[in-house]
Amino acid sequence: MKLYLHQSGTWIVSFRTKHGCKRLNTKQTDRRLAELVVKEAKIEQIELARTINLVASAASMHALCGRVVTSRDAFKEWLDHLQASHPSGTVIRYERVVKLFLNRMHWPKMLSEIRSVSIDSWINSTESEAHAQTRNVH
Repeated sequence: MKLYLHQSGTWIVSFRTKHGCKRLNTKQTDRRLAELVVKEAKIEQIELARTINLVASAASMHALCGRVVTSRDAFKEWLDHLQASHPSGTVIRYERVVKLFLNRMHWPKMLSEIRSVSIDSWINSTESEAHAQTRNVH
């Protein structure tokens, strides 16, 4: 977390989130008041919670898989298994559907970033290029 003076004369707080560094205007011209706003907004605790969640997620993956698994690794392993156990037509259809979803999510680095809410919003999307039946695949 970092507090800095913007050219407008107000103090800005920058902090890390899972989506990268975010900046928020405290709307304060006095540094002490800006620090108080940041403290009351619990920005440091929010940043710490992010770090705790990252560590907990990595620990869970190590416990379950023996290593941290990225979404690309998981996709490759899933596709390899699918190719070994299903007809090629099924593999092509399933691969296409999963890639549509992962592309929509901009290929999240970690599997833990994929939440049921993301899946649900993709399945029920009115803006998707895939038909509802495709998004409802098994």
